[in-house]
Amino acid sequence: MGSAGSCSETTNSCGSPYYCPLNPGEKAECLACNANQPVGTSCQCGKKFTIKPNCAECNEENCVLCTRNYFLKKGVCESCIANCVRCTDLDTCTECFFGYFVNADRQCEKCDQNCQSCTDSTVCLSCLSDQFLTAEKTCVNCSRNCDRCANLATCTTCKTGNFNSDEGCFACNENMLIGSICQCQENQITNCANCDKNTCRTCRKFYKLIGGTCQPDHCQGDNDCLSGTFCDVSDTKINQCKDCDKNCKQCSVQMNLCTTCQEGQFLDQNTCKVCEIESISGFSCNCGSQLIQYCGKCANDVCVSCGNGYYLVENTCNRCSEDQKIGESCVCDSKLITNCIECDITSCKTCKSQFKLIDLICVPDQCQNSSECQADEFCYISSTETNKCQKCSENCAICTDITTCTVCENGFSNQNNMCVPCEATLPIGSTCQCGAQKTLNCAACDAGSCSLCITNYRLSNGACIIDMCQPGSCKTGEFCETNDITGNSCQICDENCETCDITSKNCKSCKQNNFLSNAVCAPCDSKPGIEFSCTCATALIQNCVNCDSGACTACADGHFLAQNRCLSCSENAEIGSSCTCEGKNFANCSECGPSSCGKCVPGTKLLEGNCVIDECGEKIFCQSGAFCEQNLSSANACVACPQNCAQCSSGSACEACENDHFLTEKTCAPCSGIQSEKCNCGGILAEGCARCDGAACAECAEGSLLLEGACVNCAENPRMCQNTLALVGIGLGAVLGLALAVAAVILVIWAVKKRKARANKDYDTDVVGVRISSSSSQLF
Repeated sequence: MGSAGSCSETTNSCGSPYYCPLNPGEKAECLACNANQPVGTSCQCGKKFTIKPNCAECNEENCVLCTRNYFLKKGVCESCIANCVRCTDLDTCTECFFGYFVNADRQCEKCDQNCQSCTDSTVCLSCLSDQFLTAEKTCVNCSRNCDRCANLATCTTCKTGNFNSDEGCFACNENMLIGSICQCQENQITNCANCDKNTCRTCRKFYKLIGGTCQPDHCQGDNDCLSGTFCDVSDTKINQCKDCDKNCKQCSVQMNLCTTCQEGQFLDQNTCKVCEIESISGFSCNCGSQLIQYCGKCANDVCVSCGNGYYLVENTCNRCSEDQKIGESCVCDSKLITNCIECDITSCKTCKSQFKLIDLICVPDQCQNSSECQADEFCYISSTETNKCQKCSENCAICTDITTCTVCENGFSNQNNMCVPCEATLPIGSTCQCGAQKTLNCAACDAGSCSLCITNYRLSNGACIIDMCQPGSCKTGEFCETNDITGNSCQICDENCETCDITSKNCKSCKQNNFLSNAVCAPCDSKPGIEFSCTCATALIQNCVNCDSGACTACADGHFLAQNRCLSCSENAEIGSSCTCEGKNFANCSECGPSSCGKCVPGTKLLEGNCVIDECGEKIFCQSGAFCEQNLSSANACVACPQNCAQCSSGSACEACENDHFLTEKTCAPCSGIQSEKCNCGGILAEGCARCDGAACAECAEGSLLLEGACVNCAENPRMCQNTLALVGIGLGAVLGLALAVAAVILVIWAVKKRKARANKDYDTDVVGVRISSSSSQLF
C-alpha cells in the first residue's frame, strides 16, 4: 500500500488506495478507501493514481468494490436505485437506507409511518422517539408528554417542560413535588418549574435559580414564606418554607399548626377536619370567606346542609323545633326528614304538630288530597268525618283510591287495578314493577331489575324482548331470526326452501324444481354445471332440472331420462335414449358438444349435430347377403349383394356365392358341366360339380365321376374310375368275381372319403352308395 498523502479543494495528492475527504479545506489527510467511505468520494487506484469515482477498493488500476449506494459494472461504479444502500445491479437491492426495507421485487419500499426501521411493511425493528416497540413488532405511541418509553406504563424520558412521576409525565410547575426532575430538552434539572430550551428559567416554590440549577430558598420567619406555608426551623442550619397541612388555609410558621381551614373544613385544636353532618357539635364550618356555625357541608361559599338536629334557613343552621315552618327538613343521622322537630341518634323522634311519625318519616295527620299521604296511601275524603289517609289495596304502592292502583309493589303486576304476582303466565303486554320502573312482559324481579320474562319472551339488557322461537314453535318452512333489540321471531325461509336451519336462513331441503347447493336452493333449470339433486315432490332426483307432479320431466345437460331417473349419457346412453345438450334433447347421443351432440351411441352416426341410425353398426357389418354402403352426407346403410351372391364387400365384389353357383372374378356364375371350379352346394364347395342336390353334388362336370355326392377327377384318378366302371359290368352269377369287386369298391370308397375330407372338412355322410352319372357312363 502506498502512502496516504494529502489533498485540498484544488489539489489531490492521495496515494493508492486512498481518497480525499469531502470538503477538505486548505489541506486534509487522505483516508484509506473502504466500503463505508462517504458517497461522492473517489478512490485513487494503482501506480497511475487513477481516480475511480465512488470506488471503495482497488486492485491495481481497477476498482473492485464500490461505496454505498453504488454497484460495480465493467469496472465502473454506477448508482443504485433510490433509497438503496447496497445493490448488485440496477434492479436488485440487497440493503436499503434507514426507514426502508427490501421488498419481494428487490426494491426499496418505505416502512410504516410509525417505524424508524423495519424488515417488511408489518414488522418494525425500531420506532420513533415518542413510540415503543411491542412484542408483535409494531410501534405504539408512548403515554402523553412522554418522549421515550419502554412500554405504555414506563416512561424513561419526558418531553421538554415535563417531569416524570409514577403516574406519568406532567408539566413542570411551582407546586410539583420537591425533588421532581424537569426535562429541559436534553438536560434534566431538579426542582425546575419552567424551561427555556435546555436551561431552567424559574424554580418551584421554596427554591431559587442559582447558576442554572434550583437551590433551596432559606427562610428566617413567617414573613419569608408564602400563605399556606410555614418556615421549618427544625433544622437550625437550613430553614426552609414548607407547605401547611392540606386542609389548612393558614398555619403557624413555626409549629405547622392550622389557624384557618380550607372551605368545607372546621378547626378543632389547631387541626382542620372535614365538615361532616353527623360530627358537628358546636363547631363552625368554613364556607369560603365566612364561618357558618353547625354547617355540615359547604359548596360555592354557602352552606348546603346542616349538622344533625338542625335545619337550614337562608345559609344559617337553626336547631330543629316546633317553631320551624311546615315543609322545612331537619337533619337526622345525615338524612333530611321533612317536618321533623326532634331527632334521636339515628332517626326522627318527634314530628311537627298536624303530622305523625310513620316508618321514621313525618306524614300529615289529616289530608286534603292524596299527595299529603304516604306513597302507599290515598286521602279518603268524607263528608261526615275528618279526611284521613288510608292504605291502598293489597300489594299496591301508589293509588288514587281503594279501587284504583297506579303503581304496584315490587314484583307485582297491575291487572285491572289489582296487583297480582308477576309470573310467566301473565298476558302479553303486562308490566311488572321492578324497583322504580315498570318492565314490559316481565315475570320476576331481582334487585330492582327484571330477572325472568313471560312465556315467548326473553331477557336482553334488562328488557323483555319477544322470543317466538321456542322449540317446536316455528313451522315447517320457517326459521328463528335472533335480534337483541326487537327479539327473536319465526321468519319464512327463502322462497325456494322447503325447510331451513332453525337458527339461520340456510336451506336444508328445497321446494319442487329446486336443488340444494351451499345451503341455498336454486332453480333446477339454472344450469349450475355441477352434480346436483333436484327436488321432485318428496324425492330428490339427481341431475333433474324440471319436475311435474313428483316426476322428473327434464334432465341436466349430459343426462337422459329413464324410469324417473337422470342417467349419464356417457355411461348409460343407448339407441332410443335422448340426451340433453344445451337444454335440447338429442336422440341416440352419448356425449354433448359445445352446442349440440358431440358423440353418438354405437349403431348411430353423428350428422350435423344429430345422431342418425347407422344400419351397418359400429363395426360396419351387415347381415348375410348385404354389404355396408358408407356415406358422408347421410347415414350408412346395408345394401343387398348382386344376384346369386351370398356374401360381398361391395356391389361389385362378391366373396361367396349362393347354391348351384361358383365364384369367378368376384362374380357368381351358375355351375355347369364344363366348369371345373368349386360349386356351392348348401354351403359346401364341391369341386367339379355341375349340379347340386342340397348339400351334396348331384351331377359332376365332364371328366369327373360322382362317388357318394363328390366328384372324382378321372384324369387325376384313372384307376379309381376304371375299377368303378368295371364293377358295374360284372354278371350277378360270378360269386368270386363279385367278392373281388366288393373288395375293390370298399377300397375305392375309402379312397374317395379320404379325398372328400381333404377337399371339404365340413362335408360328411353316413350313407354309402355309388351313382354313376350319365355323362360318366358314356365314357365307358
